[in-house]
Amino acid sequence: MRPDPQKLLEWIKPSPSTDKELECLKLLQPGDYEIYTEKLNSFLLESKEVFIKLGVSSMLRSGDVVTGIYTPRGDMVAAWCGTYLHAVVGQLPIKYVAETWLKDPTVGCKDGDIFYCSDPLYGGIHNCDQIVVMPVFNDGELIAWTNAAVHQPETGACEPGGMPLTAKTRHDEGMLLSPIKIGENFRLREDLVEMCVNLISRAPRMQAIDMRARLSAADRLRQRLVSLACEKGNDFVKGLFRRIIVEAEEGARRRIRLWNDGTYRAVTFMDIVGEKHRLVRNFLTLTKNGAERTWDFTGTSPETDSPQHCMPHALAANVAIHLMSYTFNDLPVSAGIFSSMNWIVPEGCMFHPNFEAAQSNSAPS
Repeated sequence: MRPDPQKLLEWIKPSPSTDKELECLKLLQPGDYEIYTEKLNSFLLESKEVFIKLGVSSMLRSGDVVTGIYTPRGDMVAAWCGTYLHAVVGQLPIKYVAETWLKDPTVGCKDGDIFYCSDPLYGGIHNCDQIVVMPVFNDGELIAWTNAAVHQPETGACEPGGMPLTAKTRHDEGMLLSPIKIGENFRLREDLVEMCVNLISRAPRMQAIDMRARLSAADRLRQRLVSLACEKGNDFVKGLFRRIIVEAEEGARRRIRLWNDGTYRAVTFMDIVGEKHRLVRNFLTLTKNGAERTWDFTGTSPETDSPQHCMPHALAANVAIHLMSYTFNDLPVSAGIFSSMNWIVPEGCMFHPNFEAAQSNSAPS
């Protein structure tokens, strides 16, 4: 059931437009795109403020959070975040839930359901990042997903804190949750909250309160999207979402075409933390041809017994921090930016380790 790492990497790209979405694009009148994208940003900012005011952990209070809006298929439409990488990987657990549990008779998905996850093998960065995911329904139709995520500074690992330096495998890192349904009817299930509190027993109150803060943020965003759909219609929302993704995709491709074609290489070295200190190599070969780019990390050091690894999708999300902050800072924060990117991350390197590898100190790119 666990998704293949290559599949997670491909899921960072947006899904192709459907005929229905292209038809819904025609509903947008002149000025609608500008007005309603700004409304979405207002919804996101409000949900972020709710998030910060209700939580108690240090990183949450400092604003290292994300709240995001995603299409019914899980593509990132817009996000408000402390760091872009959380927004990018936020779509992966949603796509997993949509593909795996949406039509499963033992799980399913209905209005008011709440999903929760933290395992990087299902799309996160490391298990410190706990994510609430909620479906958005209007008139019985799934029109979107929302999420709220933040780094939790306690995971019940082999050391206090969420990023144990001596972790050698995932079994040293504490709570690792694949996407599970943790609530129904807009309420968390207290038995499952208790399970998480028990697994993270060093900071039980912080765990319980921050879980509810995530839910409050995701649900506030859900309410705003439902109000928009009631005002403008479900098809309008679909058209707006697709327009945002298209604008990001076309804007990124236009900019990339202006750059010189060629092959560019960069090699960096960094220290690895853990019981043994090591020097490792990050090797990138970037090929640019027209509007397409291929990021090839062949030559990067192999995995070690340290906790400083990441999966390929997390590597791509780390790259997104720089692209979204600088290169494409004026484009929508959406999956469209990644449509022209391809990735080569050899299995066995520190950016594509065995699934048993520790990832709590997820390696920087």
